[in-house]
Amino acid sequence: IGWTTYDANSNLEALQVSLRRNLSTGLLISANYQWSHGLSDGSNGGGESDTPENMNCRRCEYGATDFDVRHNFTTSAVWILPVGKGHQLLGSASPLVNSLLGGWQLSGIGTARTGLPGNVSLSRSASALPDGINGSQRPDVVPGQPLYPANQIPSLWLNPYAFTTPANGKWGNAGRNIVRVPGIWQADTSIEKRFAVSDRMAGSFRADVFNLLNRAQIGK
Repeated sequence: IGWTTYDANSNLEALQVSLRRNLSTGLLISANYQWSHGLSDGSNGGGESDTPENMNCRRCEYGATDFDVRHNFTTSAVWILPVGKGHQLLGSASPLVNSLLGGWQLSGIGTARTGLPGNVSLSRSASALPDGINGSQRPDVVPGQPLYPANQIPSLWLNPYAFTTPANGKWGNAGRNIVRVPGIWQADTSIEKRFAVSDRMAGSFRADVFNLLNRAQIGK
């Protein structure tokens, strides 16, 4: 039997800034930035939620939402190259030259955002817990130990000495989603050539390159 209720708590505060500039030179630039912070007690929307560590303490689950991204930036640009018929360069070129050098368009998309929250959990026996429910258990945080090592690498992103197993009969004091996984950034680009067949028909050739700088995207 499944039972879904509408009594979870979540909120999102955000600042959104957008910039769009359409230049007469055939260059279109767009940029968008969002600074936000989402908090919840485990609710994810759509009737879904994280399983709490302590079923009788939902406020103990209050923390960053699973989809909380503090900084998110995207930008895009489209440039119709000013070459060929009707443009500054080779505007009076022959049809053959215009078909080869005219009608080119460059575009690109850049994305950068900080990492999503990560929930630190561990496996415990049911007999070590007050209610015998050993799902979604979290550790204790060791005082004085940083959550991240001084030199982070993909295989050692968190400081293992920052966490320890709670004493029997107690729940862990680590909050939900207290760490962050690596952020991502990526650049995609494309080049397109338009071939005019007639006044009403045209064809195009397009080549796309995704993750142009071949950056490895590390995640949880």
